[in-house]
Amino acid sequence: MTKAGLYTRARAVALAVAIAAAAAAAGCGDGDAAGGGPVVIYVSVDREFAEPVLADLGRELGLDVRAKYDTEETKSTGLLNELVALRERPKADLFWCGDTARAELLRSRGVVEPWRPVSLRGRVLLVHTRRLPDEAAWPRSVEALADPRFRGTGAMASPVFGTMSVHAAALFARWGDERARAFFEAVKANGTRILGSNGDVRRAVATGEAAFGLLDTDDAETAAKDGAPVALVWPDQGEGGMGVLLIPNAVAIVRGGPHPEAARRAADALVRPAVAARLAAAGAGLPGPPPGVRAMEVDVLVLARKLDETRELLRAFAATP
Repeated sequence: MTKAGLYTRARAVALAVAIAAAAAAAGCGDGDAAGGGPVVIYVSVDREFAEPVLADLGRELGLDVRAKYDTEETKSTGLLNELVALRERPKADLFWCGDTARAELLRSRGVVEPWRPVSLRGRVLLVHTRRLPDEAAWPRSVEALADPRFRGTGAMASPVFGTMSVHAAALFARWGDERARAFFEAVKANGTRILGSNGDVRRAVATGEAAFGLLDTDDAETAAKDGAPVALVWPDQGEGGMGVLLIPNAVAIVRGGPHPEAARRAADALVRPAVAARLAAAGAGLPGPPPGVRAMEVDVLVLARKLDETRELLRAFAATP
């Protein structure tokens, strides 16, 4: 798939839905500040996409929305740790989390109420088409990161943070601990670059520093929009393949938060289809599972458990030269 056609069909659908939803909202905005007051939202979704959504949400609902964003380097993890630490005296009302696994982990610990999905991203391979000009030789599986044919040419984000940590947990859940641990050891032995974030992986592939990398669909979209010579590969689609990992982000109300009514109104607004469509149209997500693409089967409860169980093991992996 070329960079010009990464999401043509999905983006057209998303734009149509977003326009229709905006027209409907224009005729039914309540402008009512009942239950208003400030609502504090912790956000691990990329700020460039979340900030305009939250600004419009505040205006529509008559709420004073105050957002605290996670850093790229500690995506999802920093705010999660703060929420746990402040469980008895929470400062946040909502958590807009970049993945459902951490939202479920917080729910299991009684930190948040049951979460609801907002939009969707996929974990894909991005290929630098000048470094790998033969499409037939492109990597087609996440296991390419450990394949000697691609020694020293791949890149991935640290599995301690963000969606890469969720992807790692999914592999442990699917393969079992022994095979997954061996895979990550082979990844490092293969000379794969372990970078700080998905954004770093995107930049490494876009510049040709890496021939390919594992990242999110929104990062792939950004590289293509910037004019880099790249192509997206939906991994593990062949016969017997495990499928691509699709990761929704989620919104959850913080238990005991200072502004519960405002939090509930904001949460209800964030989970509307119009928000998912808007994020998809902006390149921050997918309007739904891509047609014809096989998705990996995951159980979010197992995923949350594995995310917790593998934390120290993966921290050691990322720290070891």
